[in-house]
Amino acid sequence: MTKKSTGRPPKSIAEYIVEDRGYETPCWVWQRSLVMGYGSLRIARKTYYAHRVYWERENGPIPEGLDLDHLCRVRACCNPAHTEPVTRAENLRRGCRTKLNQESVRDIRTRYAAGGILQRELATEYGVSPITIGSVLARRSWKDVF
Repeated sequence: MTKKSTGRPPKSIAEYIVEDRGYETPCWVWQRSLVMGYGSLRIARKTYYAHRVYWERENGPIPEGLDLDHLCRVRACCNPAHTEPVTRAENLRRGCRTKLNQESVRDIRTRYAAGGILQRELATEYGVSPITIGSVLARRSWKDVF
């Protein structure tokens, strides 16, 4: 008789190494399969991200509509203390390639509304494309920033 899978790995799984990278707690760097830099494992023919498995084991289900943001910026880290549930928009904004922040978005909108500056000038100043500036002004991006 075989035991029915619960969809989670056994509690004894420890397929990471502990690395002190200067944070309050060390990273748990996944040592098995990686998918786009994230630790992954297969359970009952389904692939799971290691950081999600460990977070759920520690905290319960990830709230619906939220992503886990790696606060340590180490994608292979599966330490639940290094992840935080946030909206997809916030997760993308926190990413390493984001050039704008809430303060710069407010400044762009204020300066453009006051007149005397073109979108392409703002784009050059902030190191983004004029299309990005247009999206900020039309509130297609950064819509929650006022």
